Amino acid sequence: MNKTILLPFLIAVVSWNWDQIYSHPLNIEKRSTTPRWETPCSRDTSDSLPPMVIPVEQALRAMSVKSTLQKDAVIVLKKNYIPVLGRRLTNSFLITNLETADMEGLNLVEESDNMQTACKNNNISTILLNEYRLLSTLAVFLEKVLEDEVYFEHSELYDLMAPVQDKLYELMCDLHTTLYTILHVTIENHVTRDVMNTDLRSLSEDRSSRYYRDYVIYSKNIQYLNHLSAKFLNLTTSS
Repeated sequence: MNKTILLPFLIAVVSWNWDQIYSHPLNIEKRSTTPRWETPCSRDTSDSLPPMVIPVEQALRAMSVKSTLQKDAVIVLKKNYIPVLGRRLTNSFLITNLETADMEGLNLVEESDNMQTACKNNNISTILLNEYRLLSTLAVFLEKVLEDEVYFEHSELYDLMAPVQDKLYELMCDLHTTLYTILHVTIENHVTRDVMNTDLRSLSEDRSSRYYRDYVIYSKNIQYLNHLSAKFLNLTTSS
């Protein structure tokens, strides 16, 4: 495992369960030709969106609320990985360290802050375009988590994972609509699945490592959406 992806101690702990009996996917992985983060509102990007006359401050406040709702859904899912609700991770030392573990490609709070600092004139269009890119990056990681749950865990936690993804796309739809119809800017380039590297994707059949990976993704999700909810509110005073 690449040491830059998760904390080095994970290299040791993954050896605990090499005798784990794995489930295997019943279906070959299939995806939509157009990634969902490119059309989060379930409409073709070439379609004209209805005109929006609401103030941008109102849109920002609504997106702050939806950020919190998505974060709350992830908190519920995350609790089902550890005691007392779940048993996917049981070592308290490991769980504590995973809370602050780093993950390549998912330093979302840092990237959000860096753009805010670089954008000296506090241009809201530039800032929100960057947040859309970061949300799309998160969507790539969550897509993989959900796929692996379906193919390797017989959808055990699917009913908790699906709302996490759906609430993310509800937020992205609002942001997408705000960009196109209130701020009148276009998303020129979308992220690809390459933002999640091969090393992280290759953990699918190593159940223990996959659980560690997913738990870190949830922690990063919670941190970023908490940050984003506050950021949207702060932008209402500067827009």
